[in-house]
Amino acid sequence: MKKKLLVIPVILLTFVLLSIPVMAAPATKIEGVTLTFDHIPTLGPQNFVDHTIIQTRGGTSFGEATLTIPGIPLPKGTWDTTWTSTAKWPSFPIPDPEGGNMIREKVKMIFTGVGTNGTFEGRAQWKWVGTMGALLSIEVHMVLRGTGDFKGQTLKLSSEPALPAVIEGCLIIPK
Repeated sequence: MKKKLLVIPVILLTFVLLSIPVMAAPATKIEGVTLTFDHIPTLGPQNFVDHTIIQTRGGTSFGEATLTIPGIPLPKGTWDTTWTSTAKWPSFPIPDPEGGNMIREKVKMIFTGVGTNGTFEGRAQWKWVGTMGALLSIEVHMVLRGTGDFKGQTLKLSSEPALPAVIEGCLIIPK
């Protein structure tokens, strides 16, 4: 009786494990993707935490995005974001190269055109060194997920600290 009780769960477990695919097909990774955009930012309400820290909530940005993916022609798209930031300005309101800004934003790029209808949406984080009058470098990291024609695809973009920022990365397309 005890052997039967042990054999039945082993058979069931074996059946379950054999019914699960061992490994999914590898994804296609397209390198050399670049992003450029022209946008108009709008500040949200600002809060002075102390005499050197400024927080901004509810900022927005909109404009035109150009996403270049090797081998995949895309029309120009729109760039639409909402963002928050924390800035350090040691000598506010005078620009100071020792200042900096950390921006976290929700990004949506929309592409519509002949044979293309989809979006990439996700999060981005920007780090500025310096302040607007004395900007030294910009660094960005973003991960965006596709919808519509880009459903299931992931866009990973970043830049090294530089000025101007060159935003590049890869597109991952699942099989």
